[in-house]
Amino acid sequence: MALKTFSPTHPLEGEDSSSQRANRELVLRCYKCHGESTNLQLQGDLDWQFISEVDGLEAEINTTVDSMIRPWQVRSFRLFTN
Repeated sequence: MALKTFSPTHPLEGEDSSSQRANRELVLRCYKCHGESTNLQLQGDLDWQFISEVDGLEAEINTTVDSMIRPWQVRSFRLFTN
């Protein structure tokens, strides 16, 4: 699986881009490059949590996050840490 992270370019609706919450968010883009499905699990010291699934332009498309990624699928998620 290939992963890439970057800061969101658009804050969530009703939030200022300079807010403290916006500074603790990122977008995780995943590409499943092997022929098997997998369940994406986040681990680490920063306790990242899924907020929503986003499209390629970072517009929210689903607030219920399904972390199953099928073969050759590209998925993007907005994450938040406390």
